[in-house]
Order: sequence, then structure tokens, then C-alpha cells
Amino acid sequence: MRYLYYYSITLFPPSGPVDFWFPFFLVIIITLFLYVSLHCAFTRNIYREWLIFFSLLYITFLIYLLFLKNIGIRGVEFQLFSWVKDLIYGDPMIVLFNILLFLPLGWILPLSWKSSFLVILSVLGVEWIQYFFYLGIFDLGDVFVNTCGFLLGACIHRWLISQWNIQVSSFLHK
Repeated sequence: MRYLYYYSITLFPPSGPVDFWFPFFLVIIITLFLYVSLHCAFTRNIYREWLIFFSLLYITFLIYLLFLKNIGIRGVEFQLFSWVKDLIYGDPMIVLFNILLFLPLGWILPLSWKSSFLVILSVLGVEWIQYFFYLGIFDLGDVFVNTCGFLLGACIHRWLISQWNIQVSSFLHK
């Protein structure tokens, strides 16, 4: 956990002298996610309410990381394979986190040409908003890696559904 602590500090800087609440809530959310994942794996059933809760949590986390993390920074990078430089010479965790950031989106949207095109346009829109409003760097490499994360997530989702035959039910309709 110490290894991930430094990455969490760069994403969520401490807000006071005691850095307690963020790690606490992070541990609670990870524990809840693991419980739901194990429950789903053993019972082949997932509750719709958990899907809604984790989808809303994911969207909130995505909005924070895409729009509120780098306020005041502006730049442009038009190299489509700029992520290779980060992978070799920089921090490979940046590329991994960019893939992981959009992996759950592949679980939310179905794998099709229409949704893939929508994701590419959305990521381009996010990059443009980051540049225009001084919220980050417009990077075509990020567009490529984020789209790969979506496609990987959609392929994993399709494979898991076909292999595991998971049913979606509700707490309320038992």
C-alpha cells in the first residue's frame, strides 16, 4: 500500500496536517468493491444497486481526475505515441493509470463502432476542455491510451459475461 500512497498523494494532495480521511475512505471503498466483486464471483449474481453506486462513484472520480486535478496548467502534445516516451523514459504507471481510468467505461458502454466513436469524441472533447479552460494538457497520446483502456475494458466485460453467465438482480425485488 505504501507504493500506491505516493500516487494517491499526487492525485489528492493532503488538505491539512493529518492525512487520515482520504486513506480511510479509500480503504473503505476498495474493501466494499472487493466484497462486491467476490460476492459476484461466487454467486454469479450482482445487484443493480451496486452497479449504480459504483458507476456514480466512477463518474465522480473521473470528473475529478479529468477536470479538477491540474487547474492552471495548459499545454499541447500532438504526438499520437507520446505515451511510449512515458512508458520507456518516464513513469510507466502514468500509462497504466490512463488505461485503468477508462477500463470501467468499457463495462458501462457496449462494444460497438458507435460507442467506440462516441468514446473517442468524448475523450477528444475532454482534452479540448482541459486545454481551453487551463485544466490540463491536450495530449493525443492520452486520447489513444484512454481509447485503448475503453476497448480493453469492453473486451474483458464481453469475455466475462460469456464465460461466467452473471445475472443482474435487485435488492428491492427479492
